[in-house]
Amino acid sequence: MTIGLNYHSITDVQRLLQVTFSANTEATIDDVTQIMLETETNDIDSKLAGVYATPVTGARALLVMQSIAAKISAGKVAEIYGYNYRRAADKEIGEKVPSLLAQGYRELNDLVVGKKTLIFDNDPTNSAQLLVANRRVASSFGSGRGEVKHSRATDFGPTKDEDHY
Repeated sequence: MTIGLNYHSITDVQRLLQVTFSANTEATIDDVTQIMLETETNDIDSKLAGVYATPVTGARALLVMQSIAAKISAGKVAEIYGYNYRRAADKEIGEKVPSLLAQGYRELNDLVVGKKTLIFDNDPTNSAQLLVANRRVASSFGSGRGEVKHSRATDFGPTKDEDHY
């Protein structure tokens, strides 16, 4: 990963778009890296900062973040620089790109609103760290009926069985 990038690399974006960036391409490596930095800072960390300590850590959590960041960055690169559809692959990628961008934002939003989580049961070393601010946290365990919502840091016990709800 490039210095300053926490979640994804230029290789992740190239893989999704099936292109290789260089100093001589329309979208240079520096251009794409700048988009990636803005994605991580402005799109991801700024939205997750109310829920998780950023930058997100934990091996499994980072894999989730890598996928989300790569989708958003690849979608942005394609939106800005476009494709000329000279090759059949360009047309195919062009059809996928809007969905990559939308899917990345949808997955990010799911983390922000608590539909999905970066906290993995019985695996704290691979999980992200919840942000505790003013003795309040924003997290949920489970989904649907019987969902546990936490509103205070003191609601947490060492195990989910000891949580107050």
